[in-house]
Amino acid sequence: MNYSFQQGGNFSAQYGGCTLEDAKRAHPFRSTAGTRALDPLQFHSRVRANHRCCDLSDPVAAEGSFLTAKVGLKSVSQPTHGISARVSRVSAILSLVSLILSFYLLQDQMEAKAAAGVLSILAIHEVGHLALARYFKVPVLWPIFVPGNGACIVMLKKTKDSFEQAWIGLGGPLFGVAFTIALHCAGVCCHSEWLLSVAFWGYSVHLINLIPAGSLDGGHVAGFVGRWLFVPGAIILFLVVWCAERLSVSAKILFGLLLAHAFWCAASFLAEKLGLKDAPKKSNLSDRSRRVVWLVFLCLIYVCAGGAILANLQTEALMIRSLETPQTSFSQDYEKD
Repeated sequence: MNYSFQQGGNFSAQYGGCTLEDAKRAHPFRSTAGTRALDPLQFHSRVRANHRCCDLSDPVAAEGSFLTAKVGLKSVSQPTHGISARVSRVSAILSLVSLILSFYLLQDQMEAKAAAGVLSILAIHEVGHLALARYFKVPVLWPIFVPGNGACIVMLKKTKDSFEQAWIGLGGPLFGVAFTIALHCAGVCCHSEWLLSVAFWGYSVHLINLIPAGSLDGGHVAGFVGRWLFVPGAIILFLVVWCAERLSVSAKILFGLLLAHAFWCAASFLAEKLGLKDAPKKSNLSDRSRRVVWLVFLCLIYVCAGGAILANLQTEALMIRSLETPQTSFSQDYEKD
């Protein structure tokens, strides 16, 4: 096997008398575009990387293997979703470990089945972010679960514009609320108090997450539909934290960081309006795109608010019924005596 490379990107490779042009004509995925200069070691590594897909003893198959690797059709070394395979595996392992640790710590605060339901909502929520990020071809790691404080994903690259950022932010609530509705329906059909309680928790957490403030999912939406929402969003988030009771130390730190970022975004918007800071460039997207995002955003808020109220009422009704049933049977036994 003899390799000969020439300057300017023109090269020839001969395998027992079979030239590169013959291999191009014989292979169905031949490349018609111009070739660029390749290092001999790079050429050899690409051919060896595709050794699993073809027999290198066949000159035409070997050349076809190189061509498909060159045009990106069969490159086994190409990273998936912009992330190398090793980084993806490490991220998946860390995600699984954090999930198990969160489940272990939540068992001290609630029943095991309720902890499983809560973590399942968080997992589906983060999968929604992951799916939308990969749809827009934004490299993102697997979600990391923070014990007692939810979960998060890490994007390795910024989005192209606020439109992609808004839809990636909406992906989590869309998936999470849909799964919460499924748990709610299951709780109603099975008359399960713990399922209704988990559904109420899911609605409430998503409703708070949709507040248009800072780095919350609602804040990502506000960056696209209207940055003026940062001001009321920061105030609403402050009132929610102020009215919250029995927050752990880690939760206080988390909400403190969220509040700081929320008021920073609100102050930046006010500075832009006062002329103290340059406003960001407006996107070239149509108003229809904003109306669609607005509609999805408002629908999620209404569904979460209505679902939380309904789930709470149904949970209280089941609790009252479970308390009245033993008393009724006891009174009937007393009358018989």
